Amino acid sequence: MSTTNSTKKEQKTEGTGGCPFAGREGYSTRRTRMEYLQAHPEIKDIDESLNANPDTTQPLYYWQIYSLWGQTPFMDICTDFYNSIYDNVVDEGDRLFKEVFERAAPKSHHIRAQAAYWIDSMGGGRLYMGGMDRLNFHHQINAEPIMNQNGAKRWIRHMKIAICKNYHLHFSGKNADPRILPCLVDFLKTKMMSYATLHGWEFDTTDFNVQDFCPPSSSPQAAAPEKVGEPSTTAAAAAATTTTLEVIDESS
Repeated sequence: MSTTNSTKKEQKTEGTGGCPFAGREGYSTRRTRMEYLQAHPEIKDIDESLNANPDTTQPLYYWQIYSLWGQTPFMDICTDFYNSIYDNVVDEGDRLFKEVFERAAPKSHHIRAQAAYWIDSMGGGRLYMGGMDRLNFHHQINAEPIMNQNGAKRWIRHMKIAICKNYHLHFSGKNADPRILPCLVDFLKTKMMSYATLHGWEFDTTDFNVQDFCPPSSSPQAAAPEKVGEPSTTAAAAAATTTTLEVIDESS
């Protein structure tokens, strides 16, 4: 199992419509769109562009999040997610959950691999070699003991902790795009639904209430939409360069 992590800097390349970052096709982009449509059969017409519509009254899709964020928020959330798994061990179930990850790879690898898959799926280019097939293979081989309802509950608990920790940095404030948090939560919900179907456990939709991913006293409405027709300025105040991931090769 090999990884490549770059210390280069990600240059902000303006995308179509004034997005802070230019969206690019990933190994998982097409399958991500397919999962979205399967989870939302009522939606027949989607915007396949990898760059978000700057009008915050219009829909945002999973594969457009990178164009608003770049890589840094994904890395921050994935880092805090695995820190939570490794540090917040409150019972025997948590210990066993943590051990599955410890046996599979170093924590730093898990952080880079998950961030690479997310970025790959959400418009950031080809970073997770093998795409969903490789991801599903690793779940079956390395994570099989926790690919069940109890494991799903623990996974989403740690993800809520990570997103709450990053809420004020990446999801709220006058320059935040209010579509990102609901879109990201829907991505997580769609992924977990597919895993529940694949591995045969009962999916619990109540795990994915958007307000549960916000810190106490906060709400998804805290980041008010900008005026209709005006572009979102999410990430506009970010530094011109951010840490860059290179391809995560899970094939060996």
